[in-house]
Amino acid sequence: MKQITATDALALSIPERIQLVEDIWDIYRHDVSESEIEEVLLRPVEDRLGQEGSRVAIGRTSGGRYLRVIYVPDPEPNSVFVITAYELRGKPLSPIDVVEGESGNETE
Repeated sequence: MKQITATDALALSIPERIQLVEDIWDIYRHDVSESEIEEVLLRPVEDRLGQEGSRVAIGRTSGGRYLRVIYVPDPEPNSVFVITAYELRGKPLSPIDVVEGESGNETE
């Protein structure tokens, strides 16, 4: 993921700074680590087009959690801007279990 420096943040407009803080807060309030996000983005079970140019990746972390990561590809190679990431639980997991079972990607 692209690292944002203090200099980068200071170059943003006030509304952009507010949005950046909200985006960062949204990720951390869902108790998802940056390393978990990277795991999902490197090996997603699903990666599809989202809304307004975003992408939605779903995958399993090495700890066994299933996450949905919503991100925007960055023009810089191997870089993305993560909008939010959260754990999938309950009913939203059902289609993922079927897809993994059919593809033979189950690790258990």
